[in-house]
Amino acid sequence: MAKQTASILGGLDYQHLYSWFHVIELMKPRMQVTRVRVEDDDAVSADDVTVRHADGSGVPDRFYQIKYHMTQAGHYSTDYLIEREGNRSSLLQKLFRSWRALRAAEPTRSFEIQLISNWGWDTSDKLKPCIGGPANALIEDFFAATERMDVGALRKKWRDELGAPNDEFEAFMRTLRFKLGFECWDEMML
Repeated sequence: MAKQTASILGGLDYQHLYSWFHVIELMKPRMQVTRVRVEDDDAVSADDVTVRHADGSGVPDRFYQIKYHMTQAGHYSTDYLIEREGNRSSLLQKLFRSWRALRAAEPTRSFEIQLISNWGWDTSDKLKPCIGGPANALIEDFFAATERMDVGALRKKWRDELGAPNDEFEAFMRTLRFKLGFECWDEMML
């Protein structure tokens, strides 16, 4: 029980500290942030921190799912995102439900769903090279790969997990961001 409590408290501290980075954006007019929420009920599972921008700013709103792990014993991977415990939803399913709810609530508003964690991505996973650019988004290689290619087969595995039509699946995937591997807790607290 003590390990679970330490993990929960560590995760809450990590989440709240991360939220302060975004609260500060409210003080910077150039960021055009109008609202920051912690544990936002409107965001379904991408609710840990939400950042809304001014209407007409052209800047996508951001919805964060923050996962803190007490040790560096694990990592994210294609399979990890679709793992389930019993009849519980996978992390990818939870994020997809969030995406659907957010899109239904405001279909013309652009947004990103960001997975933030101190764990990194498994270096042996075939999808790792498909995450990149300044936004840590899925790059075009992910979308262009045929299903005969490793990346295409893994993409199909995700799509099958979600049971989503191709166009909806692609739109969801284009909103995902993976900001992983920020391990040094002490630096965040400075």
